[in-house]
Amino acid sequence: MKVKIFIVILFVLLSVIACSGGQEDVDRIARVMQKNPPDEFESVMNLFIDYARKGDLDKMISMTSEVTIRQAGTAELNSAYTSAYKFLQSCISIDYGSDVYYIDNQASGTGSGWKFVKTCNTSEEKKEKFHITLLNENDRIVVTSTGPEPE
Repeated sequence: MKVKIFIVILFVLLSVIACSGGQEDVDRIARVMQKNPPDEFESVMNLFIDYARKGDLDKMISMTSEVTIRQAGTAELNSAYTSAYKFLQSCISIDYGSDVYYIDNQASGTGSGWKFVKTCNTSEEKKEKFHITLLNENDRIVVTSTGPEPE
């Protein structure tokens, strides 16, 4: 839902840019949004969060980039995901209307995608930002990183 609001706001901004002579930028962004719809990536992210909140490491790893698995190794990934699911289990709620960043092929080296920055509201009434980055790797949307987001 929040991504749809983001898309509407983006459309309005793109319209303003188009009126000010930035039609090339508008066309480029429209192509990016069509080729890599953020709502598809957000659906995968939400599934990953659900698995994390249930503590299902196997399913979390099954959603992970093969490149990330090779680079990190399963022991390090298990450790990182154990921390991630403990953190996500401490969330009473997650604010989904946070920042979304596009990552192109050149920046990622493996495929384009989106970085979502979310806010976890913990039982201690404390708010902590975290990110989940997803890329399109071999025609599959996969998780490539997750963790705390610097302030």
